[in-house]
Amino acid sequence: MLDGWFDGTITTVYNNKGDCLYEIERFHQAIDVYNEVIKIEPKNSDTWFNKGLCFQRIENFEQAIDSFQCCLEINPNNTLALENKGKSLMELNKFNQTIECFDKIIQHDPLNSISFNLKGACLNNLAKFKDSLFFLEKSIALNSNNAIAFYNRGFCL
Repeated sequence: MLDGWFDGTITTVYNNKGDCLYEIERFHQAIDVYNEVIKIEPKNSDTWFNKGLCFQRIENFEQAIDSFQCCLEINPNNTLALENKGKSLMELNKFNQTIECFDKIIQHDPLNSISFNLKGACLNNLAKFKDSLFFLEKSIALNSNNAIAFYNRGFCL
């Protein structure tokens, strides 16, 4: 029933504890638990990713970026880590760096409507309205139910 849930290691126990703390919104405690895992298993990309999510939730975007970057150094193909790194950079108004993140995702997954939308929003913030409109319309073409892309498009018109 719980196959794959517990592999018998202490890091699994701690990761599960951190995940539970995250779910009940005890983000600082979850970060402490994830730090314990990282001491034992510093190359655990999932732990770095989860730690980054906690930092995002407490709006410590610099630490979130660092955690997502550590995750990406271990697992460069983790597009969710790259997306969340981009979102954290965007929160800090680092739009050019954000665009670099979303460009990598789009290169890897050209059907990712969220990345087109967020890249368009960044370009809008840089007053590159024509370019922004292109990416927002691409996002809408990929997902016509993406209300946020329609909303963002309104700022370009």
